[in-house]
Amino acid sequence: MGVNIAPSEFSAIGWLRKPHLHVLRRVNPFRKRYREFLRARSSFDLFATSDYGQNSLQFGNTGEQFRSVGYTYGENFLAKDLYLELLNGFPSRKFFDPFYDLTKTYDWGFVKKYSSVTDPHDLEKFPSLKKFYDFVASDVFCGQVTELCGDGIVRKCHNIDSTWAKSGGYLTPHQDQAREVDKSNGFVNLIYFVKGNGDPWTGGGTSFSSDAEMSELLLTPRTLDNSFVIYRSLANVWHGFRTIGKGQVRWAIIVQFCSSNYSN
Repeated sequence: MGVNIAPSEFSAIGWLRKPHLHVLRRVNPFRKRYREFLRARSSFDLFATSDYGQNSLQFGNTGEQFRSVGYTYGENFLAKDLYLELLNGFPSRKFFDPFYDLTKTYDWGFVKKYSSVTDPHDLEKFPSLKKFYDFVASDVFCGQVTELCGDGIVRKCHNIDSTWAKSGGYLTPHQDQAREVDKSNGFVNLIYFVKGNGDPWTGGGTSFSSDAEMSELLLTPRTLDNSFVIYRSLANVWHGFRTIGKGQVRWAIIVQFCSSNYSN
């Protein structure tokens, strides 16, 4: 759960306002087992994927804004051929676990902690996703993040999560819990939008605001196809998205970076 959440936002997800979500959370252990049952009976047609190179992921000309205010947005993040492979090879919903936090009501999967030497379960079955994970954790890409930040802190990958959101999902406006431990640890979070449809504001486009109720918007993504937002945990802004509209979906990969000296 994030921090500095407004009381009105907690009220909005209370039992009286969102009873169906509270019921879903209680039965989520059963939903999770059912998805595990489906996964165990899935077959895979593995395909060859392209290799990543030095310029496979690009921040473009977003560095000035990021260094100035601590957050930015960019498009055409992943090279086109690699993007199409990731898009076509992205896991279906059954490979994600149901939400466990009422402030983040979308599905999570393929959680990789880089303090662990093992890959998440089933990641090897999705070669395009695994190659993306491997590249964003590489010294090459971490060097690009270090350069983007321009603050003298050398960074490494801390963790990666993939998410699958649909109609009804939302992210309560918050600030990251990492800000409570981030002094010189340099936490930076990258949200890569693989796919989204419809208006990004109603489709899970993580937006930034100067207040905890998202009434003073600072930035909203223009597209959720092959775009990204990146921000410092210490930036004095709130981020989140409102309830995803009917028929809309969002696939996203969340990558957290920290100082190369940080250990946890």
